[in-house]
Amino acid sequence: MCIHKGGKKKSIPFRRQRMEIDDMVPPSGHQSVPPVSEDPYVADLLKVADENIARLREEAQVAREETAGLEGKTSNLQHQVRSLLI
Repeated sequence: MCIHKGGKKKSIPFRRQRMEIDDMVPPSGHQSVPPVSEDPYVADLLKVADENIARLREEAQVAREETAGLEGKTSNLQHQVRSLLI
């Protein structure tokens, strides 16, 4: 709603958005294969993305292992400090 100089309220018309349905949703349990592009550029981008995902997963695993090791060392050091304070 918007108010004009005369004090009258005027509604602002708006367009309703509509959605078109191209395909139906596949039944549950249906395994669909993603479309494979024959464009070499797209295929190369997918290969690079897959390699990056694999590399990042390895880095995340290494980071988790390092974190676990550091948490163990921290716990050990905290125990040593507590024993010195007693």
